[in-house]
Amino acid sequence: SDPGVENLFSPSPVLHLDARWNDLSLHDLTKETPFGEVQGILQGHVKGLEIAGAEPQKFDLLLETVPRDGVPQRISIKAVDNIAQIGGGQNAFGGLAGVVTSLFKDFPYGKIGVHAALENDMFRVNGTIKEGGIEYLVKRGSFSGVNVINQNPDNTISFKDMVKRIKRVTASRGEVVVK
Repeated sequence: SDPGVENLFSPSPVLHLDARWNDLSLHDLTKETPFGEVQGILQGHVKGLEIAGAEPQKFDLLLETVPRDGVPQRISIKAVDNIAQIGGGQNAFGGLAGVVTSLFKDFPYGKIGVHAALENDMFRVNGTIKEGGIEYLVKRGSFSGVNVINQNPDNTISFKDMVKRIKRVTASRGEVVVK
């Protein structure tokens, strides 16, 4: 909605728009990617997206899963680790990655919630699930599963550094590696 272009005939035209999505299959979106597989239903939006040239310069992004009957909510170890690294730059399993990957391939989750914003080349990622003073990017279900905690919710980094972090994560095609 609200699409538009500013400075159309200048060397750097700016495209802007808002978008909303509902009931996207995370399995269909992630099954063929190096990111790791996630099952569930995704909803969300991007507001105030501005793209100058080929690069975003501003946006407000919300990604959240919603439960649906008959649709499993599971996340692979690789996806858990990648979300943790993108959100805070840390390995989700610390020194236990080898043990965890030998025992499990995926985990159930209760909800995934990510809010990301970009403005003036400053990028911020936050979890939308907040309980007991803890901010989660991934929250486990009632009895089992995995949590990904945003260890530094006030952290902002340059967008260029975030793009480098994402490229490192998506370039890795192997299993979780402990260094």
